[in-house]
Amino acid sequence: MQIPTTARVPVLVVTNRTRIQRSVDTLLSWNPHWEVCGHAENYREAVEKILELGPHVVVLDVSALETDCTDAIHEIRRIAPTIKTVIFGRDAQRNP
Repeated sequence: MQIPTTARVPVLVVTNRTRIQRSVDTLLSWNPHWEVCGHAENYREAVEKILELGPHVVVLDVSALETDCTDAIHEIRRIAPTIKTVIFGRDAQRNP
C-alpha cells in the first residue's frame, strides 16, 4: 500500500488495558502518517468498530480477545480483507 505524504493511515487500537492503550496511542502519534481513528476494549467491539470506522490497520492486544487469536484474525480478514493487523501481548507467541 503506497501512502501519499499528506494521507494519514487510520488505525484502530484494541486493548482492554488503559495504560497499554495510552502507550500505543503515544507511539502512533510520533508518526504523522498514522492516526488513531478509534479504540475497542474487546474482540466484539473491535468487529463493530472495523465495520463502522473502516481502519486500514488494527493494533490488537491478544489479552483483549475472547476467542483464539487465529480465529479473530480470520474473522477480521473476512469482514475487511485488505486490513493489516499488528498483534502484540504476552500470549502472542502461543497464538500464531
